[in-house]
Amino acid sequence: MNVYIDEFQNFTTDSVAHLISEARKFGICLTLANQNLTQLSTGTRKLSILDTVIGNVGTVLIFRTGAMDSEKLQTYTKPELTAEDLQELPDFHVAARMLSDNIPQRPFVFKTMPMPNLSGRVVDTHEIVESSRRKYGLSRDAVERAISQKMMEPIAKDTDAVYADEEPSDK
Repeated sequence: MNVYIDEFQNFTTDSVAHLISEARKFGICLTLANQNLTQLSTGTRKLSILDTVIGNVGTVLIFRTGAMDSEKLQTYTKPELTAEDLQELPDFHVAARMLSDNIPQRPFVFKTMPMPNLSGRVVDTHEIVESSRRKYGLSRDAVERAISQKMMEPIAKDTDAVYADEEPSDK
């Protein structure tokens, strides 16, 4: 199941922090987007959200950042990209650090597509939002049912992993 949350700092609760840390074992892929890290670090509750996100992030996509964010985010891009590189990304460019087979790959920069030129066209944002909801949205009940079903599925253990309740075996 894929869950996309834009401006996710508006939805941060203790439940979201728990979901972030537990999502992988239930097969839930989260795509979280926000403008800057300070939106996640005001108050004690949201500080745990920042820590949870930083501690559980897989793939990172970084558009041009400010000085404070670049210092924290360069952890994902060094030595290939420094904090200064992240601050100086051109428009429509993204620094990426991706996981492949659960292994972090070397960071790289790519160019996104620019926004289409809409000059002279009337854009009905309400129509766009409603169209997106019809095409991609699910009701809260449907999402909760899907999550509940995932929670009922047995969790497959990695045969080479050592779990907290087990002793390592001699192979």
